[in-house]
Amino acid sequence: MFLKGKREHIVDDSGNLIKKNHQDSVEKIIKPNKKRWLGFFMIVLIALFGLFSWIGLDVWKAAANIITKNLDNPAPFLNLAGKIDPNKLQGEGDGRINILLLGMGGANHPGGQLTDTIEVASIDPVNKKIALLSIPRDLYIKIPGSGYNKINYTYYYGEQNTKTTGGGPTLVKKTISEILDLPIHYYVKLDFTGLVKLVDALGGLDINVDKALSDPFYPAENMIDYDPFYVKVGQQHFDGKTALKYARSRETSSDFDRSRRQQQIMTAVKEKALSSGVLTNPKKLTEIIKILGDHVRTDLKVNEMERVFSIVKNINDTDIISKVIDNSTDGPLVSGQVEGGYYLTPRAGIGNYKDIQTIAHSIFTDPYLAKENAKIEVLNGTGSAGEALEVADLLGSFGYNIYKIDKNEVASPTTVIYDYSNGKFPFTSKFLSDRFQTKISIQPRPKDTASDIKIVLGKDYLLLKKNIISN
Repeated sequence: MFLKGKREHIVDDSGNLIKKNHQDSVEKIIKPNKKRWLGFFMIVLIALFGLFSWIGLDVWKAAANIITKNLDNPAPFLNLAGKIDPNKLQGEGDGRINILLLGMGGANHPGGQLTDTIEVASIDPVNKKIALLSIPRDLYIKIPGSGYNKINYTYYYGEQNTKTTGGGPTLVKKTISEILDLPIHYYVKLDFTGLVKLVDALGGLDINVDKALSDPFYPAENMIDYDPFYVKVGQQHFDGKTALKYARSRETSSDFDRSRRQQQIMTAVKEKALSSGVLTNPKKLTEIIKILGDHVRTDLKVNEMERVFSIVKNINDTDIISKVIDNSTDGPLVSGQVEGGYYLTPRAGIGNYKDIQTIAHSIFTDPYLAKENAKIEVLNGTGSAGEALEVADLLGSFGYNIYKIDKNEVASPTTVIYDYSNGKFPFTSKFLSDRFQTKISIQPRPKDTASDIKIVLGKDYLLLKKNIISN
């Protein structure tokens, strides 16, 4: 049997974990291995909304601790009471409610402000669906004001430089928004201790384990010894500590397996948090409210929480989809070494997030865009072959209904968008106008045209191409 020597973890001045091997006394930076924990925050959020429907003194005390100021734009759907004007949306995806879910060790834990779990939960309030996207913490990105580093360093840097960044939550929201090409309206943060307490307060979780997990090197609480962790295939009941181990372990699996297990636990917490045994039990509610007040932070206001709860409480599991941004054969990332450390970088090149954005837009389709479902024709007038096909593929992945692709009869100096519907599709027109930085020209529908909107790509598009694809 292969045995590992004892080890201990310390944190450097930048918040990075350092491993010290007692066998050879050589110190080196390693992938953070402590307090990898559960990305089930969407369910915590759902529980939070439900709990606030039970009004009492303890609830409002908890609210005072939980809620922080939202320095960014709130979701238009909530802010405008569902009466959406396309001019109030930033672009595709802004018709949804996008919430950044952050998990970290918290106080008294090594690297406690490094975000160990990063997920985006996006709610479609029109079609009553939820999409979840897990972002690996080892993703190598450019952090505004700091330079290139792992994405899990962003929150820490923001907290250490609040005057220039607005704080950790603000900086992470801004950074994730730019990577995904989607607005991030809110955040929810939960620490390790709160996770364990909350699962225990819910009475534990029932999980159907579809793949056995064996981790003989799971770190003990003293971060020197090991606490082996094993789980068999089949229906299992987890308490808080066991649920944490199940979601955190990756020594004998991968970060992406870990993300999938976290998303699996989301469903279990959702069912438990919304069960009558919890929501109708004042004693249990009081206990959970106190836990949330001590360990959860969000910039959602109480009325916004209540509105989101009214949307998600009846969403079925079949209407929840999840994706993990990974380095699989078809994935958008590749693993490697950068400046001596382990990182994940975009397959398209460092700083090029177009493949990640395609995945994000494919599951975070704007509900108003999908509802309009306008027939779109793309013509290539750039003089460069293949541009119309490339644009059609990109727009198609974002949820546009591409009806026809062709070459324009003559080259066009500028990009033009024709609306043959007399303004019937305002959201689609607004999104396209913003994306291609051109005005919409409303024209009578030609007799031989079935398309609702026609995009004629001009030579100026070649100059805008890089910006369009990456932003």
